[in-house]
Amino acid sequence: MMSFVRVSISVKITVAVILFAAFAGFFGFTLLFSELGPGETFFERILVIGLFYATGGAIIGFFSPSRWMLSLLFSWGAFFMGTGSLMATILLKLPTAFLTAWFFLPVFVSVLGARAGATLRGKFVYRRQRMPRLEEGISL
Repeated sequence: MMSFVRVSISVKITVAVILFAAFAGFFGFTLLFSELGPGETFFERILVIGLFYATGGAIIGFFSPSRWMLSLLFSWGAFFMGTGSLMATILLKLPTAFLTAWFFLPVFVSVLGARAGATLRGKFVYRRQRMPRLEEGISL
């Protein structure tokens, strides 16, 4: 007979958040490197990338507010490319400062979005309060 291991709900949520961050991060990675679509401007692409990373970070922060730093995993592609660009700037003395800023921008946006999602979760989640007993009375 197989015995099933009971896993707490917080572990399940954390695993789901990690899987979401890894797979959705791949989509964000392709947004950074794909060519512009027909009729799409560079400003629109920056706006879409910013909204994508902010929304994904907010989802991570909302569902796992105590682990909102997992949003760094969400921006894994931008982080690795920014690190490579920074190393090229320092070691090879290449003028890639704009690329470094471009790649690290989604990292900051996703972390800010995650922090905002964690804050929203704290405001919308019902916190259970102790009901007063009849003997204590209700003070207005």
